[in-house]
Amino acid sequence: MDNKVVEAEQLIDKYCSRVGSYVETGELSLYIQDFIEDLKRKRNITGFGGRVTQPLIAALLLIVNEQLSSALPSDGNDFDHILAGGAALSAMYLMARLENLFRIKSRYLNENGALKRELPTQLKKKMIKEFHINNIKSEWRCNRINQAFYIFLYRNKTLLGKRLKIMDKKLKIADRLDKIRNPAMHGDLKDPSSEARFLGLIVAMFYYGSEPTPNKKAP
Repeated sequence: MDNKVVEAEQLIDKYCSRVGSYVETGELSLYIQDFIEDLKRKRNITGFGGRVTQPLIAALLLIVNEQLSSALPSDGNDFDHILAGGAALSAMYLMARLENLFRIKSRYLNENGALKRELPTQLKKKMIKEFHINNIKSEWRCNRINQAFYIFLYRNKTLLGKRLKIMDKKLKIADRLDKIRNPAMHGDLKDPSSEARFLGLIVAMFYYGSEPTPNKKAP
């Protein structure tokens, strides 16, 4: 699946590298549709199983079936409004999923953002310098998406980690996520639909960049 990780990276760079904009030539939708089909096969990937699968597929389907709208109340039937505005809902859901993935795939964070093990001294110093945190103690909780992203990337030698580091250096992914997260989730950003494809592609990178969890053998 490594080629799918690299392909998503290339699509982000080519078609949605800027905040609030994207170019749709069909390649983005085709990749996301393939991602949907792979999710239906239910590979045992941490962070993608159980009750996550159905709403994630729904969010991705709203992206690939998005329709333009004049935003007038009289514009089409109810289903047309779902397709016209659905990508905005997808963006918020995918942002939440992505923040969760940064945490559960991290070596240092629990799902709720609390520390499950002490951060290395070097990482602490980098966090203090980068985010102006006064002190990181055992009770500290990571509640910003860019911080969770930063911790996830620390000494991450996987292909996924390496590709995301390259993307962050080139496209400032951490800054972009931090810029859109609160406005989108708190309602200040009225229509975050333009970020849905970007977020969907990064979620896909986590899916394709993760190894399936071995099934437990019956006793």
